[in-house]
Amino acid sequence: MNPRFSDWLSTTAVSPATVSTKCPDLRRLEREYGDLNPHWQDDRCKFIFAELKYSAADEKANQPNPSRLKFNGDFRRNLGHFKSCLNSYAQFKQEVASELPEALEAASGDPATKGLTFPSAAQLFRDSPKARPGPCATSLRCL
Repeated sequence: MNPRFSDWLSTTAVSPATVSTKCPDLRRLEREYGDLNPHWQDDRCKFIFAELKYSAADEKANQPNPSRLKFNGDFRRNLGHFKSCLNSYAQFKQEVASELPEALEAASGDPATKGLTFPSAAQLFRDSPKARPGPCATSLRCL
């Protein structure tokens, strides 16, 4: 999971409690499915989203939990929560991906950035003012 996620999430209209809940739950997803970034690159996390799907019909038919997550209680409610957490992370990844080309384009006219490789260009983006997190409770960072 990208460590900037909690800063991004706190700039959206969610409460600090939501930030402090979603970050650990995404880490729990990562314990079961591995790092989310490769899943995002491979298929935009579609595989994980599919495993988190549990309908009212599944519940009525008393279907087993289709995911790797282990918990007691209401599968539909719990899986819906994890799906919501993953959806927030997907929104974050989409926004970050859309900002990177803008930062690279802005830097391309600067003689100091000529010949940058992608990793150094990505570092330039991370250091840009646009990439700075907004106001947030730093104690809620996902690290």
